[in-house]
Amino acid sequence: MITTVTLAEQDGKTEMQVHEVVLKLTPPVQQALAGVEEGLKQTLDRLAECLE
Repeated sequence: MITTVTLAEQDGKTEMQVHEVVLKLTPPVQQALAGVEEGLKQTLDRLAECLE
């Protein structure tokens, strides 16, 4: 998996974009990826709370 994180200023705030590319999708990897999006969202929400 390749993960690219881009930070940019947007209206005086920092916008973060995360882009992930799976290099080899096998059944076990596919199963593991099922909850990645929600898990990352929760992690970023907790980070935002810490930064407030």
